[in-house]
Amino acid sequence: SWKFITLWENNRVYFKIHNTKYNQYLKMSTSTCNCNARDRVVYGGNSADSTREQWFFQPAKYENDVLFFIYNREFNDALEL
Repeated sequence: SWKFITLWENNRVYFKIHNTKYNQYLKMSTSTCNCNARDRVVYGGNSADSTREQWFFQPAKYENDVLFFIYNREFNDALEL
């Protein structure tokens, strides 16, 4: 399962996304993937001591619903599934 750990900094809310089964944090790679120079790899890591492991929600309206994109704090890139 996944757990969202909240952080409050400069009047903004950020999250660390923690996998409780493997005790790892979701983090975004510093390098881009070979398939597309814009995409970054997202993986689980044991440490969470930088902004690469911090995420924030960006709301978006779609028809009559509100959806949330998850963005990485350091790179300002959206999490793509």
